[in-house]
Amino acid sequence: MSKHLHLILAFSFLFIAGFTAQAQNCSVNAGINTTICPGQSFTLRGTATGLFDAPGSEPVWSQISGPSVTVSSTTFSGGEATAAISGYAVNVPYTFRLTGKCKDGSLVYQDVVYKVSDLSAVDAGPDAIACPGTPYTMQATPLAPGETGVWTRISGSADMPVPSPASSPTAVLNVNTSASVQTATYRWTVTKGDCSSFSDVVITNLGTETVDAHRSDDDNIIALNCYNVTTDMQLKCIICC
Repeated sequence: MSKHLHLILAFSFLFIAGFTAQAQNCSVNAGINTTICPGQSFTLRGTATGLFDAPGSEPVWSQISGPSVTVSSTTFSGGEATAAISGYAVNVPYTFRLTGKCKDGSLVYQDVVYKVSDLSAVDAGPDAIACPGTPYTMQATPLAPGETGVWTRISGSADMPVPSPASSPTAVLNVNTSASVQTATYRWTVTKGDCSSFSDVVITNLGTETVDAHRSDDDNIIALNCYNVTTDMQLKCIICC
């Protein structure tokens, strides 16, 4: 082998060895872009591996863009870096950065975007008694722009139909006359983007249940509204001469 080739191989080895010595010996992962749904805590979650510099150089979360929010101190445990966010607005993208300093002096970081969903609060309406043979209109909260909803029957009598159209918050429930009382629980589920929320309501079909014109409790009063109720009373007349 020529001296010239020996020199080339030696130079190549030194170059590779030098490059390897300078490579970072830690890494961070800020995770994927995330939408925070109603009911979820706004917590940044990332991971880090490798050798970090002296204590205090572990990965730290910071805000890069978006309206100013409060970022708590970063907790780093078991390779996971977390921080809580407060003072945020909904439907606004925020960019956060996870930064760490490796033992070899390299500074590593990665950015991620978070957004809090503006999904509306969901309410399926009050529990109700439906009059047999009379259409009942559901009373869920209306949909906001960009939201979709659907009614489902999640429990109860299979003879109780699903409100129609199922996508409307004020869908109609066609309650049939029944030989017995029927009850079903309906769920109104609203979705926007990656988030969904739901609320349940119980509807009772009285069927041919007997009602008492003399009872004054709320359920009986509501039931009386389903019928033409008559009552009788014996009157005693005394005619004085």
